[in-house]
Amino acid sequence: MTTFELHDFYITELTPEQEEQANQATKVNLGGCWGLKSVPAFPEATKVDLDSCGGLNSVPAFPEATWVSLGNCVGLESVPAFPRATTVYLWGCRSLKSVPAFPEATHVTLRGCVGLETVPAFPRANYVDLRGCSSLWCVLAFPSGAEVFLPDHLE
Repeated sequence: MTTFELHDFYITELTPEQEEQANQATKVNLGGCWGLKSVPAFPEATKVDLDSCGGLNSVPAFPEATWVSLGNCVGLESVPAFPRATTVYLWGCRSLKSVPAFPEATHVTLRGCVGLETVPAFPRANYVDLRGCSSLWCVLAFPSGAEVFLPDHLE
C-alpha cells in the first residue's frame, strides 16, 4: 500500500509531480487543503480523505475507493455515486442539496449537511447519520435493521 499525504497546506492545485504520485497511491490524504479547487480521480486509491477541502465544489467518482471522506467540504455542491465505496463520510458539506444512492455503501454519514433537501434509499446501508440536516424534507426507506439517525425535525 502506498500513501500520498499532503494535508493542512493552502494550495489551489497539485503540481504535476504531486498529481502523478497521488494517482499511483492506494491511500490519498489531502485533508485541510482549503484552497484546493479540483482533484484528479486517483485511479488506484482505495481510501480518499479530502476532509476540510473547502474550495472543492465537485469531485470525480474515485473508481476504486472503498472509503471516501469529504467532511467539512463546505463548497461541495455535488458528488458522484462512488461505485465501490462501502464507507462515505460527507459531514458538514453545507452546500450539498442531494446525494446519489451510493450503491455499495454500508456506512453513510451526512451529518450537518444543512443544505441537503432529499436523500435516496441507500440499498446496502446498515448505518446512516442524517443528524443536523436541517433542510431535509424527504427521506426514503432504508434496509430493515439499519441504524438510522434522523434530524430532530423528522423524528
